[in-house]
Amino acid sequence: MNRAIAKLRGSFLSCSPGKFSSSFNSCRQSLSGFSKNLQLIPRAERYGVLQISSKPIHYSCVSFHYDKVDLSKENCIFFDDFKTGVQNDQIQVVDVRRQDEVDKGRVPAKRFIHVHVEELEEALNELSNEEFKEKHGAEKPDKNASDIVFFCRLGIRSSRAVKIAKEAGYKSSRHYPGGWAVWNERIHSDPQ
Repeated sequence: MNRAIAKLRGSFLSCSPGKFSSSFNSCRQSLSGFSKNLQLIPRAERYGVLQISSKPIHYSCVSFHYDKVDLSKENCIFFDDFKTGVQNDQIQVVDVRRQDEVDKGRVPAKRFIHVHVEELEEALNELSNEEFKEKHGAEKPDKNASDIVFFCRLGIRSSRAVKIAKEAGYKSSRHYPGGWAVWNERIHSDPQ
């Protein structure tokens, strides 16, 4: 059941708001034994909740704030590509969560930088390479790099980070919309 929940979360984080219902129905079919216990609860035009339960136990609840998470293909990297990139040192992860969140767990990327989203604009626009390295413990990313991926807990702050980065000239930067919530769940349910 946990693997199925992780698959559903990843699927929904890769669908657009207009395809939420059709994606829900196709995922529901893939969970044959649990499909009658799945409910889609609309919460507004661009927000929905998927409740996965097996009576009487509630397993998971997934919220999607489409108005706050950028799901456009040009700005995103999704789970399988993100996982491969981390494992093969093909991406530079810039974690924009608070320090206490990072302390609880982080993506095991070799090239990892922590810059809180509130400090990102200053870090990219105003800090010299030396100042950036002194403050954040890593080299300042190159504006021409195509391997920069922003990361947060749910995809909201990383969406904001991509916008800030692109405005600062990091035109090829992307973000992982699943964030720590999906990464942590999926990596533990499917460790290969």
